[in-house]
Amino acid sequence: MSTLDNIEMPRKVCPVIFLLDTSGSMMGAPMGALNSAIENFMPELIAKNDSNPNVEIRVAIMTFSDEAKWVIGGDELLKPEDVMNSWNDLEAGGVTSMGAALIALNEKLSDESGFLNPASNFISPLLILFMDGEPTDDYKSALAELRKNLWYKMASRVAVGYGAANDDVLREFVGKDGIILHTDDTLNLTEIIKHMSYSPEESQSARRLNILEMEEAINFVADFSAAARKYRGLTAEELKTIFQIIGNVSSRAINPVHTIKDFNDEEW
Repeated sequence: MSTLDNIEMPRKVCPVIFLLDTSGSMMGAPMGALNSAIENFMPELIAKNDSNPNVEIRVAIMTFSDEAKWVIGGDELLKPEDVMNSWNDLEAGGVTSMGAALIALNEKLSDESGFLNPASNFISPLLILFMDGEPTDDYKSALAELRKNLWYKMASRVAVGYGAANDDVLREFVGKDGIILHTDDTLNLTEIIKHMSYSPEESQSARRLNILEMEEAINFVADFSAAARKYRGLTAEELKTIFQIIGNVSSRAINPVHTIKDFNDEEW
């Protein structure tokens, strides 16, 4: 037996990063539903970690209202079980400082001073934006800077809009290959976020697929017929396909040094 056979390779880390709108318009039922959705999402991530010997999901959560604030993982990404143990319900209030949130995200998506240091320990992250209204600050210039960030370019990006959220703004954040889901029903938030659970190595190829043009819908969720009516422009079959792609498309973990050519500015 070779000495190399006895060496246990360290697991790669897949960051799952939430950007959550906690402005005043989220007060009441929407805020309660969002809190419940985040809490219920953690066991899904724990199960993924338990079943994957190669990659470990870790979490950071930012809220933005009058200011952007890292409420989970401000210093380092946390294991999902640690998020559960330290979770305090979020409270709503203030305006919607999306630009401040994007600036803070750009700072943390760094292999020098942010979460992703050293870069060789990480694979491309999953970014989840939740909003229920319009930005109240200059988000466009902040987004322009964020788009230059290599980790952002490689990330899988999902935006969840609730109520009066502007889908055009959400599309700007996720880019042409990202996913937008929209609901006007607080009861759907938990299900939406729950089914974003996915295998970490899969994010790269999942982002490259045109999920709305696949020929065959996957029977991943028992029945989305009623829920589908809550989403703008998506059928039940398309929703099943979206959640299946997030959860079950395979690809290898990548080294960002070798993939920078695949993420040039022309894609934006």
